[in-house]
Amino acid sequence: FKLSVALMFIQVMVFAQAEGTSKEEGAKNMNVLLVTPNGSPFLPAMYSSVTNGSAFYKDEFIPATIFLGGNRTAKSAFVRLDLVDNSIHYLTDKKEEFIVTQTVEKLVFENPDNTKEIFIAGNSLPTENTSYKNKWFLVIQQNDITVYKLYTKKIFQYKPFNSGALEKTIETYEKYFIIKDNILVESKKSMIK
Repeated sequence: FKLSVALMFIQVMVFAQAEGTSKEEGAKNMNVLLVTPNGSPFLPAMYSSVTNGSAFYKDEFIPATIFLGGNRTAKSAFVRLDLVDNSIHYLTDKKEEFIVTQTVEKLVFENPDNTKEIFIAGNSLPTENTSYKNKWFLVIQQNDITVYKLYTKKIFQYKPFNSGALEKTIETYEKYFIIKDNILVESKKSMIK
């Protein structure tokens, strides 16, 4: 109990310190937040019985910059995006997996080939569809048009014949959107992956 209270106190102090700083100082302080247990713990048992598919945009952890509200940023070398529950996972310096609990506006993955993949939070796009508000949209630039790609992951459970255990399959669906007349509009070229 004493350890929990001490960790909570440290967490609050580090977050409060990051709140009152400039953008550069905030990024440095927020970096501290992403290598210490500051989010909620991730329980890997959640996806333990998945036999096909993945909950994540990419299974491996890759470097990313996380854009939080109030012009604050955080960097981490170990981030991945869960598209089943739309959460952002990161590894601490002790290789413990946590989920970012703060509001995130944008996520920029920095791939090993020096390309970047930008995800925008659905609540920052002009849409009245409330189901899109908690989703992540991959930004794809095509000439003068910006296309937004939405990955939707769904879990299907089934019980194999003569088995007592449930197994899970995760399927990925893709939809494409553009902004037309200041509103997010779906393209008709959606597909299953």
